[in-house]
Amino acid sequence: MEWQGRSGRAARAARGPLRRRSRRRRGARSVARRRGRYRGRARVVPSGTRRRRETRPSNHRHSPRALKTTYTEEAIADIVEAISYLNERNPTAAANLDAGIAQCIERLAAEEFDGPVSQLRSGVHVRSWAVPPFRIYYQRHPAELLIVRVYHQTRRPITR
Repeated sequence: MEWQGRSGRAARAARGPLRRRSRRRRGARSVARRRGRYRGRARVVPSGTRRRRETRPSNHRHSPRALKTTYTEEAIADIVEAISYLNERNPTAAANLDAGIAQCIERLAAEEFDGPVSQLRSGVHVRSWAVPPFRIYYQRHPAELLIVRVYHQTRRPITR
């Protein structure tokens, strides 16, 4: 073929009209607008009509009444075992995992979210929430959050 060895515009011209582009070229503004960057001119708002944003307290994400958190012996053993195992191999990862589990339990106590209900093999109904690679199994009572287990998700399931 005669267009081989050429590049760019010359190769397109040599290929002929069969290979023409179907889309027309767009200007820089329309490309930026499609990508969400170009917003046009800045709006000028008279100073008297500005809306003030409501200020929030610094702890607006935390519930004013967090539940008292209680751990079962199994949950404490699970956490200690996991953190000590990981601390021998990677102390930074152990600290991150410990902080992640603590933060998740704190948010569960603040009633920010609820996990799905499941039943343990012992017959106890619990809720669970994942903190990869672990899953926290808990029960929420009127005045307390009971952490039943903190179990590694790749191990044999403890739910039915």
